[in-house]
Amino acid sequence: AGSQHTCAARSNGSVACWGSNLAGQAAGGSTAARVILSPLAVDGISGVAALAAGAEHTCALLLDGAVRCWGSNASGQLGNGSTAPSSTPTTPSLPAEAISIVAGTSHSCALLADGSVRCWGANHRGQLGDRTTVARTTPVPVMSGVTA
Repeated sequence: AGSQHTCAARSNGSVACWGSNLAGQAAGGSTAARVILSPLAVDGISGVAALAAGAEHTCALLLDGAVRCWGSNASGQLGNGSTAPSSTPTTPSLPAEAISIVAGTSHSCALLADGSVRCWGANHRGQLGDRTTVARTTPVPVMSGVTA
């Protein structure tokens, strides 16, 4: 669950979201509806293994190790090289398959199969761990040798 939206992975690998949709975080493909009152399928995503929600964005880890993110992107938290919001899932550029994902208020991180961690998005408090306070619109390396 995010700040004002919630998403759930269904047993068939699809995703449904509801709640605030001001940045497209609840309804894939549209920001026309400001509030989604019941679960609505997110278009263009399947094979979901896990979800991580930030304040106004959500990322999905797919069974094949890919990551897809949608919603607010003011700090680059979708990891797609932009700061434009997206109501459809976008793909952060990761060098290896992800095995775990997490999301903070306006940032996201992935643990990759090679044991490295990559993070992207807001960084004003150093939350990305890259020794800067600069927001990152694409994943940056944080550490290696991580198991969980």
